[in-house]
Amino acid sequence: MLVSLSLDRHAFELTDTLTRRREGYHRKLQEAAAPGSGSGTASIHDQVLTKEAGLDRLLIEDWHLKRCLIDHFMPPHTTLESFAAGKSAELGDFVLEKFASSTTTSGVTLTRDGHIRQGERQIPVRVAKSVELSLSEGRVTVTYDIRTLTGDETDVSFAVENNFSFQAGHADDRYLLIDGSRPAKSYLDSHGSAERARSIAMIDDWRQLGVVVSSESDCEIWHLPIFTVSLSEGGFERVYQGTTLVHGRTVHLSAKSTIVRFSVAAGTADAIKKLVAAKPGALLSQKA
Repeated sequence: MLVSLSLDRHAFELTDTLTRRREGYHRKLQEAAAPGSGSGTASIHDQVLTKEAGLDRLLIEDWHLKRCLIDHFMPPHTTLESFAAGKSAELGDFVLEKFASSTTTSGVTLTRDGHIRQGERQIPVRVAKSVELSLSEGRVTVTYDIRTLTGDETDVSFAVENNFSFQAGHADDRYLLIDGSRPAKSYLDSHGSAERARSIAMIDDWRQLGVVVSSESDCEIWHLPIFTVSLSEGGFERVYQGTTLVHGRTVHLSAKSTIVRFSVAAGTADAIKKLVAAKPGALLSQKA
């Protein structure tokens, strides 16, 4: 995966997100009765104070780093809800396992011969992704070449996950744009999806920064927040730690190459707004 993406000219780290882990105090929250539920009375020493109900549903432990270019192979029709809850099935072994690497003049090519699980079968699959960096354009372009190695064929949902943070999840000057338009659910801490879309941008008008992930073909795009639950003097509370962006689509894998192409562009907010206002097909080539 891509672990760090920094805007040096702006002294800002786009991928400064947090991977969620279980903390010792989380068990106290899970075991406590919800406020007003009437399911029990605790002593003053055992009482759990929460700033809102339902925080126990946010106690999700991530099984991988929340960074960028994370390659998921999931069953077709996997839902945003199951993915957000950490309950979606992972059919491939391309998230945690190592890739071989070779450098190019402007980037790196990463290759892994792994497997996709289909019932009791393990289908050998090769994933090669070429990551090219253009400093002058403020862009990372990623080209995937995916194929089975034994002639097997299968349909899977291939989804690329990226995680970024502008440090304020519910502020009017930080929001999402999907294919250049602001959706109804546009706060960075909102859950939402868009079918047959190509780009999703995060805009920070306060810092005047932006980042956009674009696909050359239509995808189903998900956006969802990364929340942790912390314990303060006032009790348990949710804390926004970043936003997850996912481009996914069903692909038919065979011995023939399946090519999937993405780009990640970052720069000033005005430059990214201008970029996403262009035709979707031009997003992979225009300057940020």
